Amino acid sequence: MRELGAGSMPEITEENLQESAPRVRALITSRIEKLYAAVDNHVDEANAGDRMLDPRMLEIGRGLMKELAGIYRLGRPAPLVQEEEAVPLGRDELVARLGFKLDELEAKRQARDDRKEQAS
Repeated sequence: MRELGAGSMPEITEENLQESAPRVRALITSRIEKLYAAVDNHVDEANAGDRMLDPRMLEIGRGLMKELAGIYRLGRPAPLVQEEEAVPLGRDELVARLGFKLDELEAKRQARDDRKEQAS
C-alpha cells in the first residue's frame, strides 16, 4: 500500500481557487436550481390539490433561495458608481444634437411610411 507523502498531491493555492471559482459557482447554482425544481413541483402539486403541502418543503425552498441569493451577492449593497459631472452644452451644440435627432426620427418615419405604401 502506498502512503501519501507531502509531494504526492499538488498544493491548492489561492490562484487555483480563484481560477476555479466561476466553474464551482456555476456547478453549485445548477444543483440548487435542480433541488428547487423538486420543491417547486411539490408546491405546484399541492396547489392543484394532488397532495398536501408539506411545510418542510417551503422551508427547504426558502433556504435554497437564500443560498442562491448569497451566490449572486444580492444581500450586499450595490457599489456606488461615480457619475461624471454633466457639462452644460453650448447653444450651438445643443441645436446641432437636436437637429440630428430630429433628422433620425424623420428618416425612421419616412421609412415606416414607405413600407406601409409598399405593403398596400
